[in-house]
Amino acid sequence: MNLALPAVALTEAAHPPGALDWVGMSGVDLPMRFDDGGRPHQVHARADVQLELPDASAKGIHMSRLYGLLDAFAERSSLTPGDMQAPLRNLIDSHADWQSTSARPTLGFDLLYRLR
Repeated sequence: MNLALPAVALTEAAHPPGALDWVGMSGVDLPMRFDDGGRPHQVHARADVQLELPDASAKGIHMSRLYGLLDAFAERSSLTPGDMQAPLRNLIDSHADWQSTSARPTLGFDLLYRLR
C-alpha cells in the first residue's frame, strides 16, 4: 500500500528564515553530444547548476526540476554555446514561484581530439 507523504515544503516554515545566494546541484553526470563541423562526438559531461533563492520563506528549490531541465538539455542533438540561453531561461522560470531571477550553470567535459 502506498501512503501519501506530507508536502513539508509547502506546510512547514523555514528555520531560520533567510534568503540564499546560491542553491542547487553539483556533479550531475550527463551524456551529451558535441558536433564538431558535422562530426558528432558523445561525451560524458558533468554539470553544476545553482539558482539564487531570494524568497526568505522558501526552504529550498525543486531539485527534480533542475535535473529534468539538465536531462532535457543533454538530449539535444548537439551542443553549441548558443544552446545555453534557452535552458538558462527555463531554469529561472521553473523557480519563479521562489522569486529566482538568476541561474549559474557550469558544464565540463573532456573531448579528446587529434589534430591532423
